[in-house]
Amino acid sequence: METRIDVKLSKRMNDWTSSGGKITAQGVEKGLRMAAAFAEGEAKRQVYAGHPAHLEGDTGRLRQSITHEVKPPRAYIGTNVIYAAIHEFGGVIVPVRAKMLAFRTKAGDWVR
Repeated sequence: METRIDVKLSKRMNDWTSSGGKITAQGVEKGLRMAAAFAEGEAKRQVYAGHPAHLEGDTGRLRQSITHEVKPPRAYIGTNVIYAAIHEFGGVIVPVRAKMLAFRTKAGDWVR
């Protein structure tokens, strides 16, 4: 699944991307890099927004895995962590080898 974010050139970004009033390829790439770095930072801040109880003891792996890549004329922000999509979009996890899922809580109790 792909999420798109439209970036509107602000006066400040327009200053970064232009040279003498003319927009240059290097300037656009610089603007894309700055916008992608900003979007990456926002994504990282949103990972634990609200701090749900089930994330309190988290290792931070999901947040640390968020990166950006710029390939003009596009920028990509994402993660290679396999469980990121289920956290972001929700869904149903279906057991493969059993009738139901089972796991232990931090307290050591089994949940099915």
